[in-house]
Amino acid sequence: MTMMTPMGQGGRMYPRRRRWPQVIFVSIVVIAVAAGIGYGAWRWLDGRNSPDEPAAEPSPSCSTPSAKPPKDIPPPRQVSIDVFNSTDESGLAINTADDLSTRGFDVQDIGNAPRLMEAGAALVRYHQRDLGAAIRVAAYIPGAELVETKSKRDGPVSLWLGPDFERVLSSGAAKIEAVPLPTSPPVCR
Repeated sequence: MTMMTPMGQGGRMYPRRRRWPQVIFVSIVVIAVAAGIGYGAWRWLDGRNSPDEPAAEPSPSCSTPSAKPPKDIPPPRQVSIDVFNSTDESGLAINTADDLSTRGFDVQDIGNAPRLMEAGAALVRYHQRDLGAAIRVAAYIPGAELVETKSKRDGPVSLWLGPDFERVLSSGAAKIEAVPLPTSPPVCR
């Protein structure tokens, strides 16, 4: 050791600094920047080389076939009907069944519907083969809606009386032409 060396330095004038943390940090930054540039270039090239989006297929044309009324609509004496009360009003089904009987309908069953209707005058529930009978019943009930059922059993037309039901029309006021025909599901091509 020479005299020029400060005491306790062991011959070194300045302490030696470690460079490893700086090297690691700079390496990580370089790798991250290179990865970002590579990803951006890949996305840009992928967008340029991808084929154009296929043209959307034209939407099918749909139409709702108009329901045709049956040729034979039976008179009231040939129509069997079940009358059900679908409200919380007591005696509605019995009174309505009496009115329909006086107009010639064959009332077979009277009772309460399995569930209450929230709105509407009435539902005339029928099987497809009984559309004519259902139209005859709906002509006597203002605001009645025809509802085709898929039941497999043979049976009469069912009339469910709703909360907006008012009265049964007289035979002279019941007009078959006034009954809105049920809508068929749309047919698409």
